[in-house]
Amino acid sequence: MAEQVGRTLIVSDLHLRGPSDPNQHRFLRFIESRIASCPQATLVIAGDLVDFWFAVDSDVPAPYRQVVSRLEALPRVYWIEGNHDVGLSRALGGRRGGLRFLDKTLQLSCGPWLLSVAHGDHVERSDRGHQLLRSVMRSRLARGLARGLGADRTLRLGQRITNSRSSGSMDSRTPSLRWLHAARGEAQSMPPGDVSSLLVLGHGHHLGWWPEGLICLGDWLHFHSYLEVDPDLPRPRLRRFQTDSDEDPVLADGPVGDARPDPGSIS
Repeated sequence: MAEQVGRTLIVSDLHLRGPSDPNQHRFLRFIESRIASCPQATLVIAGDLVDFWFAVDSDVPAPYRQVVSRLEALPRVYWIEGNHDVGLSRALGGRRGGLRFLDKTLQLSCGPWLLSVAHGDHVERSDRGHQLLRSVMRSRLARGLARGLGADRTLRLGQRITNSRSSGSMDSRTPSLRWLHAARGEAQSMPPGDVSSLLVLGHGHHLGWWPEGLICLGDWLHFHSYLEVDPDLPRPRLRRFQTDSDEDPVLADGPVGDARPDPGSIS
């Protein structure tokens, strides 16, 4: 059953690291200026809000408490687990304040649009290594090991692993064309409905809108991108958040394919 929503903003792949992270400051400004200022707005986080969090218990790791506390205070936030934020819906009880945790695809109905929102790490089934890791991370064995290590040691270990895998530069996160091909195939296989159906994914770090009905959210880490869906507007719009403007530039409002902005225009 799809959740009925009004104006909705969807982000993914922020990979926030804590209070000293400039992207975290930018995201908090986004919350204040684009979400909190509109009491009827819904925020959806399509996974990987933080760089690493394997939830062992209901305690929020210190680096993320500021952001989680702010999200809890908002009326409607959906946080879909990614491959960098695992076990939240299980360990934190599904809901804290206005913040809901999900470990599956979120169905949203907004005006004429039916959105299926997921992180997207399930899409490339031919990547057996990643699919195996995904299964292991969600297993009882992993939960038992994490409980044995404790939340703090699990967090430090996860942060070391993610730091070793990526330097944080744009070149280190080159989007996979195989993943995009698989995502477009999944969108094409969705059953047609009476309304306009869209598959909305993060994870792949692609940014754009493809004719099969696929919207890729890009990532906040490099593009500060988000999807805006408003029942009062004719189409959803991919936008790029700018801290010095009240009106964010539109990157795509239809199936244009890749919509990544010129790197020189990103600040």
